[in-house]
Parts: sequence; C-alpha cells; structure tokens
Amino acid sequence: MQTDHKSSLFLMELIFTILFFALASAVCMQLFARAHTLQTDTEDLNQSLLLAQSAAESFESTGGDLNAFAEIFPEGALDASGTCFTVFYQADGSPLPASGTGSASLDTSSDRGGEATAKDTGGDRPAEAAYQLVLSLEVSEAGTASAGEAAGPATGDFFRKAQVSIRRFSGPEDEGEIIYTLPAAVQIPRSVDSQRSSS
Repeated sequence: MQTDHKSSLFLMELIFTILFFALASAVCMQLFARAHTLQTDTEDLNQSLLLAQSAAESFESTGGDLNAFAEIFPEGALDASGTCFTVFYQADGSPLPASGTGSASLDTSSDRGGEATAKDTGGDRPAEAAYQLVLSLEVSEAGTASAGEAAGPATGDFFRKAQVSIRRFSGPEDEGEIIYTLPAAVQIPRSVDSQRSSS
C-alpha cells in the first residue's frame, strides 16, 4: 500500500515535470520564431533604406528630371505620363531587368489620413522580385518667392517633390506591403526650368 502511494506521487511529479518542460519549450519556440521574424524585418528595412536613399539622391542629382533619372536606372520603367518610375529588385538588392512599362502610383487620399501608399497600375512583376522601388512625382510644385517679390506661380524658385516607396514581396503571388517611404525634393530656379522646357 505504501509502495503504491509512493509510486503514484512519483508519477504525478514526473507528469508535472514533463508538462513544465513542454510549456517552456513552446515559449522558447515562439521566442525563436519572433526573433527570426524581427531579424528578417530588420534586414528588409536596411535593404529598403539603402535602395530608397540611392533613388532619392539620384533624383536630387538629376534636378528632379525623371528622364535623366531613368538613365541612371536603366533596369526600371517610366510610365507614359513621365511622373512615376518603377524598379524591381532581388532579395540581395540587385536590380531585375525591366519587364515592361509597368507603373505605379502614389495614393495620398485623405481617407487614409494622408498616409502615402504606392500601388501598381499595371506591368509584370518578375516572380523572383523581393522588392519594388516606386519613385512618384507629386503633382503640385510649390513656388517660393524671392526677396521683395510677391509669391506666385511664375516668380521665384520652386520645389519638385517626389516620394520614394519600397514594397516588399514575400512570394510570387503576394501583392506586397510598403515597408519604407522617403520624401525627396529639389529646389529649381525658374530660369533653369524655363531653359529645360525650351530645349
């Protein structure tokens, strides 16, 4: 009788120990999975930052001219309106060859609280694409008046603004999510813009 009682106590202790280790291992597995997800997100964010900064600096160096910008990124595609440029990249950050004249647009509608979101308007995305860079010009060009002049559309310098967005794809069928956006702007004197328009 005494032996049976000791055996049942030992068995209960063993069951509780196994249960404890099972719960602890489940928590550890969740922590490892979360750590892997955070590492992947951080790597994607770092890659997106490099791609967006490169595009923003190129945009500024070309004076906001997307035709000149397209010459720097020959693997990309400029849309028919000339206001949106798209490039696809592999996971290692190397560009994929242009696969058509696909374009993207920037949605800054007020129902989204002014949050900028890029969305495809056509074109073929390569199956191996991990990132999509979208550089979209803003429609409005804000003018600045020179000292002593009244502000107006034909006076002073103006800024050409753009938004660089990076979308990440987790698979060939994934529509992707925007993980990084970077604004870019170039101040252009009216005299330079008028020379560019006349040539």
